Amino acid sequence: MYRYFLVSTLYFFCLGVMILVGYSFEADPLGFAARGPDGPFSCKALLSSGGDDDAMVVTFVLFAVPFAIRSCQLRTVPKTLEICVFVGVLLIVTGALILASFDCAEVIYTAFIVPNLMLAVAMIAMPVSGALLLYLKRKHPDQRPG
Repeated sequence: MYRYFLVSTLYFFCLGVMILVGYSFEADPLGFAARGPDGPFSCKALLSSGGDDDAMVVTFVLFAVPFAIRSCQLRTVPKTLEICVFVGVLLIVTGALILASFDCAEVIYTAFIVPNLMLAVAMIAMPVSGALLLYLKRKHPDQRPG
């Protein structure tokens, strides 16, 4: 039971971190970066084409929906609808990051090379939260044989 509670807490933490990144990424003065001849340069400097890349990170706020669903059903097994909502939000956020990379932003470069720790933690939290949700689905204490 303790392990399940710990995993559930970690899942909430991952979702919370991703929501926080969605709200606070635009406050970062550099924002998304791209490689330049003199090192990284900010996509915000390209007002005509790269200035909107930071808006793509706002999609991380959509993780508030799975957060709210899990909050309402804290002691129950994650339902198929909850997992589908999580996967849908995950696909939307991944798609938004891919769209940002089509313009100016180099997402992996910004997160791990520049580094932007907030974005790096959020990108790591995406697959980790998915794995934690699957654990919650399979290992709920009420589902043990016996």
